[in-house]
Amino acid sequence: MNHWSNSSLHNTQDFGFTYVITNKLNYKKYIGCKQFKFARNRPSKWETYTGSSTTLNKDIKTLGKDNFTFEILATYKTKQLLKYAEAKLIINSNCIFDSNYYNEFLSIKIRNKK
Repeated sequence: MNHWSNSSLHNTQDFGFTYVITNKLNYKKYIGCKQFKFARNRPSKWETYTGSSTTLNKDIKTLGKDNFTFEILATYKTKQLLKYAEAKLIINSNCIFDSNYYNEFLSIKIRNKK
């Protein structure tokens, strides 16, 4: 079952899309990208995809998919454009340093070199 809003943006010539998933209960978000197809035109099962964040997927399982919105932001015709657009969204939102995002990398430790 397709849970993506704006999925009508997709056409057969698109390579993939950028998206934001939002938890409706606490408004925590996840930014990412997904390909429509893999090599040799194998389908990516994008219609049911829920992101690659372990924490996000735990919350979806615990709280239920109905408590999240899945929004396609834009589609792209090449892998390079898709990856660039995702990186730009992540950098512009500063989400890897913001606890209001599932993208936050809490496990990164900065070590002082001696």
